[in-house]
Amino acid sequence: MGGTTAQSLYMPVDHAPAAWLEVTKLKSPIHRQLHALRWWLVLGIGVGVGIAMLVGYGLARRALRPVAALTDAANDMKDRPTGTLPTDFGVEDELTGLAETFNGLIKRLRASLQRERRFRADAAHNMFTPLTAIQSELDVTLRSPRSETEYREALQAVRQHTETLSSLLDELMTLSQIEARDGPAVSSPIDASSRIGSRISRVRQRAEAQNITLEWEASGRVDALISPEDLDLVTDHLLDNALKYTPEGGTVTVQVAEESGDVVLRVSDSGIGFGEKDADRLFERFYRTDPAEQHADGGGLGLPIVQAIAESYGGTATAWSSGRKEGSTFEGRFPL
Repeated sequence: MGGTTAQSLYMPVDHAPAAWLEVTKLKSPIHRQLHALRWWLVLGIGVGVGIAMLVGYGLARRALRPVAALTDAANDMKDRPTGTLPTDFGVEDELTGLAETFNGLIKRLRASLQRERRFRADAAHNMFTPLTAIQSELDVTLRSPRSETEYREALQAVRQHTETLSSLLDELMTLSQIEARDGPAVSSPIDASSRIGSRISRVRQRAEAQNITLEWEASGRVDALISPEDLDLVTDHLLDNALKYTPEGGTVTVQVAEESGDVVLRVSDSGIGFGEKDADRLFERFYRTDPAEQHADGGGLGLPIVQAIAESYGGTATAWSSGRKEGSTFEGRFPL
């Protein structure tokens, strides 16, 4: 009926021919369609899972392609540390920001390594020069007998070179100790005006001997959260720098005040000044301008020490000048 068929199974019960068990199963087109559909569903699910796996694998490969590119670039940089990580992945995402951050870190590390290499080379050169002079002086002195006066002159020259070397090593140790700090170790402010005033009094005789006018300007008490020893170092190096490169008859002006929430120590002079190309390098270790080399001896570590101290307290050290022979101004800022 309606295309429905039946399938029956007859089985005798207890081997008695009079008793039969009949089982009948109706088979309609709907049952056949459901049975076929079941197999199609099983097949479809299997094919769908396979396609999903392939598509997922492809998407994962595509998503991880920038990671693979970063890994390859990082591996190349182990042997060739001049490269950078790629940042162009066709889309701006978190990996692009991560790569740019790492590139900035790599750039700073590379610059730091270059500074350290230059620092070691400059330190070796600056220490080698007085040692060579000492050795030459001793060789000449010992080559033949000399009078007592000649021996004294030779010893004085050796002593002068030894003092130069000792001063250089002392400044190197000071700079290394400052740069090795974890942070400023002070608990209470000091009267910066009084402290700086006392350091100025120590160099007035030197200024008078050089016929240099030393002016001191302070607007009352100014408290600064800095250790007395560090403030002395900053003041002494800035004063020494100004007096060293200011010619006879010049003027050095020292100012301390509170400006924009900072304690500012400013030392101005009417000395040799510097050009625009030298402004960015004045605080490099061992760097000295050509006029400075001709005008006075020095190790080129005073200003780097000033900058290192200022930065250890979260401050800054800057310098500016109108040009050669136009004087200069050096400034150290320390946050209140």
